[in-house]
Amino acid sequence: MTGLAEAVVDKPVTTRTRKPTRGWRASSPRSALISGAVLILLLAVPWVLDQYTVSIVSRMLVMALLTVSVSFLTGISGLPTLGQAAFFGIGGYTAALLSLAGFQLGLLHVLAGLVIGVVVALITGSVVVRRRGVAFLMLTFPSGGPFPRAPQIWRGVIRGHR
Repeated sequence: MTGLAEAVVDKPVTTRTRKPTRGWRASSPRSALISGAVLILLLAVPWVLDQYTVSIVSRMLVMALLTVSVSFLTGISGLPTLGQAAFFGIGGYTAALLSLAGFQLGLLHVLAGLVIGVVVALITGSVVVRRRGVAFLMLTFPSGGPFPRAPQIWRGVIRGHR
């Protein structure tokens, strides 16, 4: 062997080892103060800002929650997924239907959306969570697939797309 092929074959293979992580660390007093200040500012938003800005901040917080769930699934647990937004949508539809039915208490909307989303996640998750790798990824797609189409199919039940 000569040239490039020889250099590639004779070169020893080295692998990088990841530095072990320390796990969950307690936050410093400074980060606790910053978190507390942000929480107080977010709680003051409805009384300080106009209705449009409050709706924008609410949407930002909702999308941040969805982002945190994706980060938890892919980053911490290492499970790539394609269907996590389905349960988010189920909770949203539950809250919207309660609102249309005359229930105006926001806490009820949140709790009902949470309960219905968890029940559907338990049903689909019992099948999906037993798999790993590509099989897990491929099973998460059909578990979330029917839910975006449901408003079109069940127009009379969930008052979907018109």
